[in-house]
Amino acid sequence: MTETHIGPYRLEAPFSTAGGGQSQWTFAERDGTSYFIKQFLAPTYPLEDGPGSAAGKAKKRLRCERFEAHHMTIDRLLSPLSSEGGNLVVAREFFRYGAHYFKVTDRVDAVELPPESIAAQPVDRRLLLMMSVAHSIGLLHVNSLVHGDLKPANVLIKQTGPDRFTTKLIDFDNCFHVGDVPEVDEIVGDPVYYSPEMMAYVTGNGPKEALGLPSDIFAAGLLFSQYLTGKLPTVTGGGYIAEAVDNGGTLKMPPVSAELDKAVAELIGRMLSRAAADRPTVKEVQQSLKLLRKMDGSGPSPAPAPSSPAAAAGAVGVLRGRGLAIAHGKDETPPGAGTEGALRGSLLRKKDSGG
Repeated sequence: MTETHIGPYRLEAPFSTAGGGQSQWTFAERDGTSYFIKQFLAPTYPLEDGPGSAAGKAKKRLRCERFEAHHMTIDRLLSPLSSEGGNLVVAREFFRYGAHYFKVTDRVDAVELPPESIAAQPVDRRLLLMMSVAHSIGLLHVNSLVHGDLKPANVLIKQTGPDRFTTKLIDFDNCFHVGDVPEVDEIVGDPVYYSPEMMAYVTGNGPKEALGLPSDIFAAGLLFSQYLTGKLPTVTGGGYIAEAVDNGGTLKMPPVSAELDKAVAELIGRMLSRAAADRPTVKEVQQSLKLLRKMDGSGPSPAPAPSSPAAAAGAVGVLRGRGLAIAHGKDETPPGAGTEGALRGSLLRKKDSGG
């Protein structure tokens, strides 16, 4: 028999599978308001009258207690960061009903705007969406929280007016506090967007201590590549991007022609550095995106028109590697190094050798 209610929530439609088969979701109504509700398919709580030995049930119970503690802790930390209509869509309620766990959040009336469609938007619109994502990540990072599962499916696009859009960051099931990384069997997410250190940890080839805020920056770099070009970077050696980078492979951004797009690609290159320490902080990403939007002339404070050829040359310099290095406070690129000089880390590291 199909359930019509989960506790006080009346299901508006049957559940649909999500999260790589680890969960399912639908919308549900309570007191006249529609909510998003997710059912976790694992772990399941061992009921007293359920099958299994006493020892087996005790083991399952311990895992459930760990699962509950993690979600309740993260939900408590996230709650003050979210506001009505804000960019973080956090849990309103987390509970167990029968053997299964459920999480309820506000319903977001999102529009269907996949990365391929975002990449076809005017550059200012793309930059605004990147800035919105970076703002959401910043709210987490200033509180030492790692999202842990950044990908297009977890960034909803909401239309706020004619040709105006913002983002809503969802799904904090993989979120953790710096220094309190979940055990490997509790890590979820999409390996396509793993950072090298996340991939190393889940495959047993790296320590959990290596996981921190830069892991989100790497995933955001992959997301921004899709917003910029509609595609992920290509990678030598095949396999997952994180694995290839960790094994010394080379990432190559899809080609772009506009100067501003090239400058954004340079920033993404830094975000995709193999070493976590070489990636910019989210604050540096935000500052760079704001600078680039001003260069486009669409920002709230457009840069004044150059008054001389020298000033014009300076503006072009900002759009290229050295300007971004200065924006990050890391002016390490020699003058004249151009685009490739700013692509630090793994991105285009071996371009000249055909990588």
